[in-house]
Amino acid sequence: MKFNTIYTLKFMAFFLIFILSGCLNYKESFDMKMNGKIIIPISNTSSKFSDLKGLVEYNLEDKKNKVVLEKTFLSYPSYNGDRSKVMFLENNNLFEYDFNTGSIVKILSENNIERPKYVPNSNCISYINYCKNLSSLIIYNLKTREKIKINNVGVGEYSWSNDGKSFVYNKDTSKDYTIYKYDLKSGVSKCLFEGRWPVYSSDNKYMAYFAPGSLYNKIIVRNIETGEEIKSKYSGQYFRFSPEGDKLAYTKSSGKYEEDLIIWDYKVDKIYTLIRGNRFNLGFDWG
Repeated sequence: MKFNTIYTLKFMAFFLIFILSGCLNYKESFDMKMNGKIIIPISNTSSKFSDLKGLVEYNLEDKKNKVVLEKTFLSYPSYNGDRSKVMFLENNNLFEYDFNTGSIVKILSENNIERPKYVPNSNCISYINYCKNLSSLIIYNLKTREKIKINNVGVGEYSWSNDGKSFVYNKDTSKDYTIYKYDLKSGVSKCLFEGRWPVYSSDNKYMAYFAPGSLYNKIIVRNIETGEEIKSKYSGQYFRFSPEGDKLAYTKSSGKYEEDLIIWDYKVDKIYTLIRGNRFNLGFDWG
């Protein structure tokens, strides 16, 4: 009986140390300096923006937000290079909103569109189209309305280089944990390293991705030049770099149907919870 009591006390002490060490590693920074704007589709009322619905732009410098559009069922917002425009999906329709003029233009209508992005240094956009369980990356010229289909690689998540000449991607399969680089001119894919869901920083000096085979979606930030990896202690679901590339915003599950939006200063390993209890399965962008 005495042995069991001692064993129980030791186990409880070990468990308490484990919990406390985890809490100490979770450094929440309330004085973190943040720049730029985050664009978020708000589709419910259980969030920091409980009085807002639609496409919301949050200014990180003055901590103010505004409704850009009062539409619902929006997804995958994406800024262009100078943040003068934002592209987004509404059901099967792809739209572009101009901040300067307040005008909305329908770019195209097509079934099964996902993950639209601007192609840097071009008049083009890109998106993934799913047809009969196969995915193709479509490059669409906004002026000529011509389409180029890249269907020989099976793209899942992808991210453009800042010169618009190549993109990194994962294959559209849960069994592949390899990041590839596709060159538009040669049409050749090159295997880079293991990881999932790659995202470039705007200067292409860093790349963020999920650890290969990670059950809990641990995020890694990699220095492209040196190959150095910064591994997070945190799990994420969707992430984007800050305009300067020094921080990463990611979503973290906080309930059955809710996520928090976290800012991670990965160079000093500090975090800040920007928004609690929203649904970010519709994506966001930081520009």
